[in-house]
Formats: sequence, structure tokens, C-alpha cells
Amino acid sequence: MDARHQRIKAVFDVLNTNSNGYLESSDLETAARRIINDLGVGQGSEPAQAYLKSIDAYWTSLVSELDQNNDGRLSFEEFARPHTPQNYPSAVRPLAESLATLCDLDQDGYIERVDFVTAALGIGFPRAAAETFYAELDTAQQGRIPTSAFLTMFEEFLLAETRTAGQTLVPN
Repeated sequence: MDARHQRIKAVFDVLNTNSNGYLESSDLETAARRIINDLGVGQGSEPAQAYLKSIDAYWTSLVSELDQNNDGRLSFEEFARPHTPQNYPSAVRPLAESLATLCDLDQDGYIERVDFVTAALGIGFPRAAAETFYAELDTAQQGRIPTSAFLTMFEEFLLAETRTAGQTLVPN
């Protein structure tokens, strides 16, 4: 499995909140609500509602395009297919943008280290990996990264064929 597929598999594994080997709508909703709660963002807030809406749209897009056997859930093989340069702008970028907005708690255009790590933990990544990943992104060592850097990282994490900073999130 190449570096890109290893990263996508790591995402699949942490999003599979019930560990049944398939992604289901409830898995994504569980992870999304965990992130919202962990960040202390009100469930009814505009960023939280936008994030939940993007999760729903992301799931609908995935299932409608990829659920080959129409069972309402996705295997890893089905899940890995939309994470390509051709499908990223419509299928994944809106999710990344809403997550960046959610994590930028003070809406100043930056994601603080604690908020990034909290979101990564909410998704299901281990703390040490999230901390290391953030340190790799925070090249200025300011304890915050621009949301634009987060969006670039999100895209590179899913699309780069070679190792990226996010490789630290992949179990050995």
C-alpha cells in the first residue's frame, strides 16, 4: 500500500467509530459530534451546523457515487476512490473548509494548536501523533497555523502520492 493509501486507510479506521470494518452515516455523525463537543462549540452554532451539514453532504456524495452494492455503507476499497485530484474539489474540499471554520474558534483565520489537537482527538487520532503533526505544520512555532495552511495540509494528506507531514498519523 503506497503512502497515500496508508493515510486514507488511517482516516477510514478512525472514522469507523463502531469498528465494524465499514463506514456508515452514523460513524461520521458520531465523529463530527465528538469534535463539536470536544471543541466546546455549541451544537446549534453556525459553525457546528455548517460542519454537520457538510458531513451529511460528504456522506451523501460518497454513498451515491461509491456504494457499489447499495448496502448503505462503504468498505475501505469503496471509500478510497473519491479521494483523487479529480473528485477532491466537489467531494472533499467543502468538508475541509467547514472543519477549518469549526476549528478556528475565534474566527481570526488561524487554528490554535490546542484546537487542532482537540479536533484530531475527536476524530480518533492518538494525541502524540496529532501533536507531532501540528508541530510539523507550525513551522513558525507560533502555536497557531493559518486556516489556509490547514486546507493545504488536508488536501495534501489525502492526495499526495508521497509521504507528507500527515504521515505521522499513520500507524506503523
